[in-house]
This record gives sequence, structure tokens and C-alpha cells, in this order.
Amino acid sequence: MSSSSAAPPSWWWLGDELWKNVHDEPATKAALDVMLNPPKRKRAEEQDAAAASSTAPSEPAAAAKAEPPPRLVDKRVELQLDELKHDGERNPLLALRRKGVALLNPEELARRRAVAQARAAAAQAAAMEAARAAAEIAAATPTGPPSGPGAKRAKKEEAAPVLPPPLPPRVLPRVEVNLNVEGFATWYEATVLLQSKSRTKVKLLHMDLEMGDDPFLVENRPKEESIASEMVRPIPPPALTNNFMPTVGEQVELQYQNGWWPVVVKKKERGDKWVVEYEEQITHTVKRDLLRPYLIYNSAGAQWLKGK
Repeated sequence: MSSSSAAPPSWWWLGDELWKNVHDEPATKAALDVMLNPPKRKRAEEQDAAAASSTAPSEPAAAAKAEPPPRLVDKRVELQLDELKHDGERNPLLALRRKGVALLNPEELARRRAVAQARAAAAQAAAMEAARAAAEIAAATPTGPPSGPGAKRAKKEEAAPVLPPPLPPRVLPRVEVNLNVEGFATWYEATVLLQSKSRTKVKLLHMDLEMGDDPFLVENRPKEESIASEMVRPIPPPALTNNFMPTVGEQVELQYQNGWWPVVVKKKERGDKWVVEYEEQITHTVKRDLLRPYLIYNSAGAQWLKGK
């Protein structure tokens, strides 16, 4: 329909008065005429160009069609790769574990424990001997006031009591606790501070007995942990862990970074070394003494069961 007609077209919804105002302006009338009645020659050229582009693709288009499409990477894979790349920055403990820090040997721990106990017994015996000698000296010393040139110095020395050396710290009863936190070991050694029916308050301890009962402080974790009571269990008896011989494909636990980590035995190396894998991506070559069977504790019957 031409814009020169007096009546507005059917698609005009803005009213007759506004149509009349637009139609009476020369500039708006000319623009409206071009929009409603474009030149036929230009329209035919546009139609021919559209037909030619639809039938005969251009060379860049044909080349793009011949090239294989770029391989799309799953966004989840990118996130996982980014997670593996930066998890060491967020979790320094996990980064140290992946660097392969020197592992602790249970036999070495037992030797250190024996040395620590021997040193404690020797210190206690020395303290008792010093106290006995001090008592003998005190009994042999005259009770009267000192006299003579060295009276003041003797009085000062007498005023200073002889104190025995401090006794070594007591060995706290130990249990194993599961913090149930991703990126941490399955089991840590700890001592119970407070226990209720549903919750237990514990303090993590070093597995190296030369540290005594010093707390094992984990970065970004409190000094005392409050965990569910079902996450606390006794330490497995040596009869179940000593002389353990793993098999390929078996799930076991690896002693590493003051904790026990779940791993899978991959193969046997020369000597007494085994290759184990953690989370299907991290491998360690360790001695058999650092491995123990995967055990489950049944608290109802106080029984140890071998996991699968």
C-alpha cells in the first residue's frame, strides 16, 4: 500500500490523527514511501544475490565446511583440570602429599618409642637419685645458724632449694579419628578430651613418638576437634597389622603425613617395595611396613573386619 493514500494502512495502530501529521510532513512522507515501495530494481538485485548465495557457497564458506569442527572440551573437564592445577594453593597439605615427602616407617616409630620410653625412665631415675642425695645432704648439714666469714654466702646457698628435673609428659591414651573432610587422611591418631553420647572432643597427636604427646596441628583446622562419636575407634591391634603382606589390586591404607590414607596396590617392585595409587592419579613407591590392611571396626561387637 502507498503512503500517499489519505487513509492509514491496516497495520497502522497509532490513530488517524497521528497518521495525518506524519503524512503531511514532506520528510517523513518521503521516508515512508521508500519503506513501503522500495525500487523494484534494487529489490530484484537483492533477491538475485540471495539466490546466488544460497546455491553456490563462497570459497571461505566451502573451506570452513571442509575443515573439521573444532573439538569441544567438556566444561566439567576444564573445571577438573583447573581444580587439579590450583588445589595445591588451597590445600598445602595435599600439595605436600603429592610432592612425595619422606614417609615414616612403623619400625622406626617403634624404635623411637622405645628410645623415648628409655629416656623417660632414665630421667625419672636421675630425678629420684638427685632428690635422695639432696635429702642426705640436708640431713648431714648442721641445723644451727652459720658463723664466720662465709656465713652470708652459705645462708644464700641454703635458701636456694634443689629442684629435681621435670618428669617427662605422660603418654596419653590414643584412639583413631576420622575427620570426614575431603583432602585429609582417613584416620588420625588422637586422644579423647570430652565425650558425650553423640559427640566426642579430641586432640590430634603426632605419630612420631619423639614428639611425645604434642598436638598435631593441621593448617586451617582448630586445635581441638569435635566430631561424631561414630567417627572414633580404637587403634587396630598389632596382630592384625604386623607382618601384613598386600596383594595387587587390594585396597589398603598407607601411613603418610601423620595419617592413614586409602590406596590401591598396583604392583610389586624389587625387594620389599610396592607401588600404590591414591585416587587413581597419585602413585607412591613405599615399603611394606608403611602399609596395613583396610580394616572396619564393628563397635557393637567390638570386632575388627577386613574391608573390601
